[in-house]
Amino acid sequence: MLNKKAGVLLAVLVIVAAGGATALYALSDRDSNSAYHSEDTTGRLSVYGNANNDDYLDSDDIAVLEAIIANPTEVKDHPLADANQDGTVDQRDIDMVKQMIAGETMEIYVLQQYSGSPETVKIDYPITANVCVAGYEALTIMKAIGAKSAICALSGASGNSFDPILYSDVYDLPKIGGTVWTVDTEQIPEYGVKTIITMDGKSYIPNYDVISAAGVNIVRITAANGLTSLSGIVTLGFLTQHQEAANELIAFYEGIMKTIGEKVNGIGESDRVTSLFVTMSNYVEGPLSDYYGSSELAGSNNLADWTDKERQQFKIGDEWLWDEKYQAHFIVHSRALGLGGTVNMQEQWDKYSVYFHDMDAYKNGGYFMLNSALPVVMRIAFMAEQFNPSLFEDGWAEGLLQQYFDTFMDNLRDSGYNVSQGNWVVTAANLKQTGS
Repeated sequence: MLNKKAGVLLAVLVIVAAGGATALYALSDRDSNSAYHSEDTTGRLSVYGNANNDDYLDSDDIAVLEAIIANPTEVKDHPLADANQDGTVDQRDIDMVKQMIAGETMEIYVLQQYSGSPETVKIDYPITANVCVAGYEALTIMKAIGAKSAICALSGASGNSFDPILYSDVYDLPKIGGTVWTVDTEQIPEYGVKTIITMDGKSYIPNYDVISAAGVNIVRITAANGLTSLSGIVTLGFLTQHQEAANELIAFYEGIMKTIGEKVNGIGESDRVTSLFVTMSNYVEGPLSDYYGSSELAGSNNLADWTDKERQQFKIGDEWLWDEKYQAHFIVHSRALGLGGTVNMQEQWDKYSVYFHDMDAYKNGGYFMLNSALPVVMRIAFMAEQFNPSLFEDGWAEGLLQQYFDTFMDNLRDSGYNVSQGNWVVTAANLKQTGS
């Protein structure tokens, strides 16, 4: 099934110009032969039946299933091959994959993450209506792939994260939860919710056992932290039958990451800047966190070194972060800063930067706030520009963000939204300039 973006645009591989020039994307008609095809084989499409582990369910998967049936020892290299999860790869799996490719109404199996652990769930496919979304990053993906018409309700709203500009097209949908993490089971029948699409963290839908027992599908996707968010795009694109738009978005993001990689990979190890990444209420992310990984993809060496947990909180009066080994060039603090200038930046700065006043990064102007409304790859682009400004044209990341909004966010494109209205990176210098 083609979504409403079909036949409009297709982002293909990035053209990397010499020096610090802005990355350009060739946009072509979908009917051309230059359609982008991802080469990723890490199983980002986490649906059983994706036998060759790529981003697509197609005849290539059937060929792999046939090869496994002929030589069963091959199955070990194809963890998603057993489409019907009966423990054997056989003709029934081929038949099921053919039905899935055809978009037939059926039950399928999805491999998803829940609080860092894999879990296999059976869900109703395809997901084209009666969806409640819990989690703003998941909601952003649904919008970006053109699947917002499937949404009938949202979980509760929370502070600056539910921005009235970014989410103007879904802002007035019913909220059937007390918080962004919860959904009220008593309201589910009232709005006809059949599927909840939510995030992979344990904070989201803690009463999932009660909801699942009532026959409601719960689909968890990775969407918020690092490049694992690309799996959420690919999988939701398939489940909602918006594969074409998901493919466009993946092409756009992979082009950006290619540009960043080609630039920052040329930096010698001793010349790399150092960083720490901070989320929420001053949680410093460690090597187990995708946030940590995103800061390294942006061209820094992250100095966090604990491996017993993903993050640890830094509070007023604590001293452990003052250790010399944590004195980074940059401290990136992810905060919900909205899109429309309604958030008081000075207030945000005063409230959260105070924790880091004794750090070298703050003293030297290397502490900055990064708007968490940004999709993950765009966050990496803004960090890359901050870490190594000599490698990127001034305004490079903003230009990409404008392209993202114009191409993938219908409501922002139609309203003529300009990224210059937003606050994407807040530093001491630009805060002073704006007089906030």
